[in-house]
Amino acid sequence: MTDRKEAVMMRSDSLNDLLARASQAPHGHARAALWAEAAALAEEEGMWSDAVLSYANLCSAYQSAGDITRVIAPFMWLDRTRRERPELFTASLERRYAWFYKFVLAAVEEVPTIPVAQWQELLERMRTHYAGLGDSMRAYYYLEYSFHYAMGNTEQADQAFARWMSAGPSDLDDCIHCAPSYVVAYYAERGQWERALVAGEEALEAEGRRCDSQPEGLLCEMLEAWLRQGEDSQAWAAHVRAYRRHQRAVRAFGYLHMHLRYLALSGAAGRPQRLQRGVTILCRHMPWITDAGTPRMLRQFAVAAFNLLHALPSQMDEQVLPITLPGGDLRWGSAPALVDPTVAQTREWMRNLALDIADAYDARPGNEARGLARERCERELYPEPLSCELDPDLMEDVTGMGDYRSALTFLPEERAGVEPEVDTGADAQVGVGAPSPFVPLPLHGPWETMSVEELLSACATEGHYVPSIFFYTLRERIWRDPDLLAAEYGQTLPPELVPTWEWACYMAAEAMVVGMGLELAPIDSQDEAFRFLNGAQEALEKDEEETAWRFVQDALRTPGQDPVGVRLRGLELLADILSRSDNTAMIITLARERANLAARMGLPVEQALASSVLTSCLLADESFDDAAEVARNALDLLESYSCVDALVATLYHYSAIAHIGLGEATEAAECFRHAAERHRGQGNGLSACDLYRDAGRALLEQEKYAESLPFLEESCEIGRRSFDRLLASYREAVSDEQAQHRRVELAHIAQSRARSLYLLALTISWQPGSPTSEELEAAEKVMEELHDLVTSEVFEELTSIPLEHRHAQWSDQMAEVYINSGRDALAMPLLEAAIIGFQGVGDTQGQAHSLMSMARVHHNAGARGEALETAQQALLLLSDVSAEDSPLKSHLEMFCRELSGSVDEEP
Repeated sequence: MTDRKEAVMMRSDSLNDLLARASQAPHGHARAALWAEAAALAEEEGMWSDAVLSYANLCSAYQSAGDITRVIAPFMWLDRTRRERPELFTASLERRYAWFYKFVLAAVEEVPTIPVAQWQELLERMRTHYAGLGDSMRAYYYLEYSFHYAMGNTEQADQAFARWMSAGPSDLDDCIHCAPSYVVAYYAERGQWERALVAGEEALEAEGRRCDSQPEGLLCEMLEAWLRQGEDSQAWAAHVRAYRRHQRAVRAFGYLHMHLRYLALSGAAGRPQRLQRGVTILCRHMPWITDAGTPRMLRQFAVAAFNLLHALPSQMDEQVLPITLPGGDLRWGSAPALVDPTVAQTREWMRNLALDIADAYDARPGNEARGLARERCERELYPEPLSCELDPDLMEDVTGMGDYRSALTFLPEERAGVEPEVDTGADAQVGVGAPSPFVPLPLHGPWETMSVEELLSACATEGHYVPSIFFYTLRERIWRDPDLLAAEYGQTLPPELVPTWEWACYMAAEAMVVGMGLELAPIDSQDEAFRFLNGAQEALEKDEEETAWRFVQDALRTPGQDPVGVRLRGLELLADILSRSDNTAMIITLARERANLAARMGLPVEQALASSVLTSCLLADESFDDAAEVARNALDLLESYSCVDALVATLYHYSAIAHIGLGEATEAAECFRHAAERHRGQGNGLSACDLYRDAGRALLEQEKYAESLPFLEESCEIGRRSFDRLLASYREAVSDEQAQHRRVELAHIAQSRARSLYLLALTISWQPGSPTSEELEAAEKVMEELHDLVTSEVFEELTSIPLEHRHAQWSDQMAEVYINSGRDALAMPLLEAAIIGFQGVGDTQGQAHSLMSMARVHHNAGARGEALETAQQALLLLSDVSAEDSPLKSHLEMFCRELSGSVDEEP
């Protein structure tokens, strides 16, 4: 028996358990805590090899969790132990020890209480160690550069950086995929923006595998360079892509300052909407501030937050931010705790925190460059404004797709009249084309300050069912305050206003009630522009698209009492007309216009409705990046609304589809879950069941079996409850018509429940390794529930599939679960029964599938000849089906080809 085996046998059960749990834990703080506990216990038990390995793993765990400053203590333990007991360090551990020099030096740089002399000593030890290994010294040179830069030794820093750039490759060097970020940062620090862009763009164009931090980390470093070189469209696209990833987890906290700084600089240069986006991001991620891994990260975040808040208009100083500024909970620096601070208070808090941390670096023992850190911090607090102006002809798109040339023309506040505007005719793309006399729009009007009753009165005065700006404003008020929907409120209104109130409430249901489609009432108005819109609605009902289009064009060109209302409904109608011809490109343009006009008019839910249409079209075009961003921005608008669940559910559903397109399964699953909860809240169990199953399936696509199980279990539970509720409702039906309607609903939820149960059982069986007896028992219990469902008398009423056929389908499915679980002996009798059942009802596809499963069992047992013969029988049953139309046949053909070769090789 080897020494290693003896050591394993001497471990306590507690240590064995800890080592196993630590090695299997996902990267993060919990993994680091487990390795710390394992290291301490191994040391206590005298298991020195385990202790060395645990402390080494602890160094790696702290680094991957973004907690680099904690690396110092375990590294020092390893350093001391290596000198005292070198025999404990294998070749692999020696290499890791050398690698950890980078971690500990990075940590020493970050902690301002560590003396300069100790920093220098460690740096020299690294140089000696690496030189003794015959290394190219590339990693050392970069850390040497960092030291000299921090100490203000400009010439030595530049020389060290040049050595780093020219040094040869080394397996002890940092990730080669992250190196371009260091180059971009070096040039950006010196204001050499063009050189920064050249270095970054060369790296982005390079092909090949990238590490987990890239390319988003590099994109962040390049944001300011692109912006200052007049390439804001590039910067915006990079910000959107990178932030979508960086918003997911606190490990990305160190990147957020670059997003905030970009939004502050570009917002101050003529894109005020960027400032609001920055405030949203700041508020969203403020809870992460207490988890900042280093003082430098915290200082950078505080500086960028100050940049952002400093760029806001002074009239916003007293606006309250829904955040808590932590005091004693900060790991680095000190600051007073403030709850719901104003913009001005938050700005000052961030400035003081940033300068306090800079002062701490200046006070490092042995630092001869006192004041340098504060000087650099103050320079960052008040950056140079952009030297190049952003294109004034571009309109900032509130949807998140970037700036674009808009067709919207607004009246100057001091005069009225008609100005030329871009044509939105059938032959022109909105936003591009020759001028035409579209009616310009007022930016402000009496609707902004009216009470709800005054808005109702204004709507009634304009006619019946007129989509005026007064109506749009009234509908927003209803969404903001759901009490306005209550019958009690209607009873307080003058009788002549009640019909208008009822209509406004009905129209508000578009965003509130899941699955509700609105029927547009005829527009009854004396205003000619609105009469044209009514003509468009009537023509569209008759499928006269060209006539409808002309009517909308006439409406948009006709001066009238309310050009804003005409424009909002007109843009919506144009998109409806185009949707019948699948002209997604133009619908995208129209939806952007509608969303941006709604934003200018202060109609956030209308803006989100337009964004929903836009997202749908982007998904149809497979523009998943844009779709994810547009949906996210729209959802941000709706965070404070309590009654727009239908719209929120739709946006989350679209967002989930976008994340699937981007390969982001975890994000997709969460979006499906949010959508499901909105449906469940409105009693729509079928959609909730389907969406939770979609969440589980999204994770299964990336083989995240354990993560998918809670979603699938929830889908099954919703399916059970909904089935029982609908069954009771079906039994209580008082008419044939009502019974038929409820029977259809019950059939749908029964099918959905059955699909979820089967997928749950399959997922249990698909997990890596053989399922435990408890897991197999759980899968069998799920399949028993499925069997009871599909063979029940109730199910008999809901389906035309014969009982014999359903028995065969279930037997085939149960066999699949057993085969996946490595219980082939249990599968065979089920497959035999399934084949007989499928034969009895003439289902050749079912027979072929069961034979394919039987061939797998033979193959698993080493009976390749029998496996081939069985698979060929299955293929004969599918002889009249093409492989292109049948995945099963394609799989069988490939299986037979593989088996034919292996059978030929048998003796």
